[in-house]
Amino acid sequence: MRPYSSLLVLALAAAPLIAGCGSAEQDIAVGTTEFSQLQSVRESLEKYAQTGQLDSGVEMLPTQIEGLKDEGVENVDELKQAATDLASAGSPAEVKKQAQALLDKLPQSAAAS
Repeated sequence: MRPYSSLLVLALAAAPLIAGCGSAEQDIAVGTTEFSQLQSVRESLEKYAQTGQLDSGVEMLPTQIEGLKDEGVENVDELKQAATDLASAGSPAEVKKQAQALLDKLPQSAAAS
């Protein structure tokens, strides 16, 4: 009778492991928004125009703007020069002014350029 009681104890102990805690499948929403270099540049400039504070990302701005050529933006050289000027702005008021001016030069979308 002893071997059967050991099996019974083992089966009872393993039952919760076999049953588990429910389905392992979960529905997770996956974003379908495509990355847009134009949107990334716009978000950075909006932050600078709002706060008047530059961060280390301003050094990458001309490179990001260069990537706008791939999205069909035509005035890339003008935008890169404005970004370089922005990086050397001396005061928060100047940062806000130059960032807003650069935002105004950006097309609303790559298709609108």
